Amino acid sequence: MFFSVFVILILDFLGNLCETILRREDWGNTPGVGLSASTGGGIRHPSPAIRAGHSTDQGDMKVIVLGGNGATGYHAVRQLLANHVEVTAIVRHPAKLHALQDRRNLEIVTAGILEMDGHRLSELLRSADAVVCCLGHNLTGKGIWGKPRYLVTDAIRRIRESIKKMNAHPSIRLVLMSTTACLNADAGEKRKIGEQIVMFILRSLLPPQRDNEQAAHFLKSAAGVKDTDIEWIMVRPDTLVNEESVTGYSVHPSPIRSPVFNPGKTSRINVGNFIMRLLCEKDLWEKWKYQMPVIYNEGQL
Repeated sequence: MFFSVFVILILDFLGNLCETILRREDWGNTPGVGLSASTGGGIRHPSPAIRAGHSTDQGDMKVIVLGGNGATGYHAVRQLLANHVEVTAIVRHPAKLHALQDRRNLEIVTAGILEMDGHRLSELLRSADAVVCCLGHNLTGKGIWGKPRYLVTDAIRRIRESIKKMNAHPSIRLVLMSTTACLNADAGEKRKIGEQIVMFILRSLLPPQRDNEQAAHFLKSAAGVKDTDIEWIMVRPDTLVNEESVTGYSVHPSPIRSPVFNPGKTSRINVGNFIMRLLCEKDLWEKWKYQMPVIYNEGQL
């Protein structure tokens, strides 16, 4: 009897944890967007956000967004558009961007990044200043265990290989939306024994977790900090939630709480805001370049 109850509790815990770990991009609803926030490195430091109608550090910038029809990618697309950035959204299902299709600075390309014609992809990359990847796996049986099991990794690999063939100058900036479930060993991050056991189980059972980890590993090992063609940042939100507008949030070099046993919350709209600011504010990009910043909603300390 005791053993049965124990097994049920463990399965319930793992079920809830799986949902938390996988919620990096769950293709949910896309609420409205606000444009005010402040970020900091470890501590919240007030800093004026870029608002619609204000110029950016980058001038006429062009950005390719992968997964722009997802619950988080949509916010990144909308806030980039609001700040006069030219956006090319490569999506399988353009209907989810219907509300934005009248924007003059938005181009929607209906295609899967893995199946897209190589010449067309190279053509888009030649005119781009940056690429944002908000791809993720659907929280369905097919989305979790079906193909492609390494969607994010293969997408990042294809983008990187295409850029290398171009010998891009100046370098193209790449923002990858990752997760706090991915460690940054270069920053000295380690898991406790209990976390290691749980993550081993999740990695064994859930292809999306392996995909997230392999994508991060590939970008760090293949591009690193010496690649002259690519500069990168991996943004790591914790448990993703929906909010109607941008709120205060803090940004840290490493997690400040356990993503396994004590996860925090990060609103999708705040992630979109931070991605937009990374690309539009030169100083912010230089601050986090070649790092894996962790973003939490305000009040998560």
